[in-house]
Amino acid sequence: MKFEEKSIQVIEFSGKKDDWNIWSQKFLARSSKRGYKSLIDGTTKIPKQSEYNSVKAVSQPNDNEKQIIERYELSLAAFKDLVFLINGETRGGKVAFELVDGCVTTENPDNDVY
Repeated sequence: MKFEEKSIQVIEFSGKKDDWNIWSQKFLARSSKRGYKSLIDGTTKIPKQSEYNSVKAVSQPNDNEKQIIERYELSLAAFKDLVFLINGETRGGKVAFELVDGCVTTENPDNDVY
């Protein structure tokens, strides 16, 4: 089955402290619906980029390797959603964006949504 998104519902975070609680709960609900909530809350570990790259090169991945690929790709989708949902037009939104944009680790230099 091919996943197609015909329209994008944006739950934009303004960067204002007063808007955080409502926005964060909506984002967590969205993340649950999209299947990456456990990556955000740390329940499921995000694979290292190097681990993903080595598994991705396997021509016939086993079930464990397929899970690594799925979790890593879900973490990329989660990070993209998070960045996309921040209003970069407001002062608070710009601060929030800078914080998210700086979420990198040695293991995952492109992003770390957790």
